[in-house]
Parts: sequence; C-alpha cells; structure tokens
Amino acid sequence: MADRGRKAMPNGSKICNERWVQHCHQLHLDKLKKMKPSVDNAAPKEYSHLITRAKKQQLLEERYMEIELENRHLL
Repeated sequence: MADRGRKAMPNGSKICNERWVQHCHQLHLDKLKKMKPSVDNAAPKEYSHLITRAKKQQLLEERYMEIELENRHLL
C-alpha cells in the first residue's frame, strides 16, 4: 500500500540512476537554501474612507444643525 498505485520506472543502469537521483536531490537542496519566506507580516493597507468615518461625521453635522435651528427658534 506504500506505493499508492505507482509503478516502478524502469532504468537502464543502476549507477546512472543513482547519479541522477543524487543530482535531483542536490538541486532540491540548493533550492531550499535559496528559498525566501513568503508570509506577508506587514500591516494591512489603511483606506481613508474607513478612517474618516464620513457617515458618522455627516450624522453629527446634521444633529448640530438641528440643535442650532432649535436654539434659534427658542431665541
């Protein structure tokens, strides 16, 4: 069950096959040495429309305008 359905590849020479496996393994090790991390640890981009809270600011301005209008009526 260890082969998971794969069949052995026929090879002409045991020595040539071992050299090829060593070559591929060396390429793999070289790639591991050159590998750089791929995790982005930077803070997410801050969007101005999320920072300014324009809707909240608009509601506050409308509320202040209503208060000013009521104050004028009272005067």
